[in-house]
Amino acid sequence: MVKSVEADRRKAQRLDATHPIVLEWQAGAGDLHRARGTTRDIALGGVYCYVERPLASGEPVDFDMVLPGELADGNPRKLRCSGRVLRSEKAEGHGYGVAVTIETSHVLAVLEPTVDIASQRVYARIIPPASLQAEYPGMRSAVRDLSLAGAFIEDDRPLPVGRIFRLRLSSPTLGTEMDVDAVVRRVEPHAGMAVEFVALSKEAKKTLEEIVQRGGAWRGPEQAFPSAEWATAGEQGGVSLDDAVAFVRERAAKLLPGLEVVACRYRAGDRVFSLHLRDPVSRAELLLPLGESWVRECRAGDCEHMERAMGSAARLLDLKPLLGDQ
Repeated sequence: MVKSVEADRRKAQRLDATHPIVLEWQAGAGDLHRARGTTRDIALGGVYCYVERPLASGEPVDFDMVLPGELADGNPRKLRCSGRVLRSEKAEGHGYGVAVTIETSHVLAVLEPTVDIASQRVYARIIPPASLQAEYPGMRSAVRDLSLAGAFIEDDRPLPVGRIFRLRLSSPTLGTEMDVDAVVRRVEPHAGMAVEFVALSKEAKKTLEEIVQRGGAWRGPEQAFPSAEWATAGEQGGVSLDDAVAFVRERAAKLLPGLEVVACRYRAGDRVFSLHLRDPVSRAELLLPLGESWVRECRAGDCEHMERAMGSAARLLDLKPLLGDQ
């Protein structure tokens, strides 16, 4: 009896906690829909969270979340849960408040007690195991990193934040293709956009899960950069991404002395360096993609491809007279 009372007390205990959460449910047509948000408080029997849209009372939902150590014998745990929506209500300044029960759950991972739970992603990012292309109206770009929740798409002219669009992800190497509805969550100028998958079929989710399982952990562009391939005769350990970017910037400054080199970024998905150039007089700008192989060749002494690309950039900006000695 004492144990039952203690269990009921722990189940009812609520802990104020602000952590990311993604609710997933099945729509009438069979597609899976998602709403992301943050938790307000968590208990063993349920969670109250703020999301962008209301959900119908009684709606079955699945979600992943981190259970704080205070409710898990001292060790935070990442759980996959199933439950039902109890109620949805308008929440001033927070979209909608949604109360959800936790009817079943299983542990995905036990985290260290010292981990910063608030910094934990709901889904880990990975590097795609093979080249993954993103196609959307009028564009075809490369996927830099991927998770079960979304992707970062490398695009010099990204869509605006909040734009919802149909996205096709495909990989001839993996022999996979899937369509999802996505929304732009974050934009990095001249680099790309982070998108969230808000609706997808069960088949697309299965394909996505298979790709994520095969991918490697994402730790930034530096890890995606194949530095070992850049080692020239007599060098050990390859070349760092910072060194490669510095080389591109220095070469551009030498070949195009009349232009400003605003930025140079490595696009891991496409394996190109994106060089952002500006004419200081007219303020005209140009984004010049330089193939990774071209830059590697130039570093080894053969700069023909890079020099041609630089010359084309000058002509496109009608700045050929400013082109330096080649």
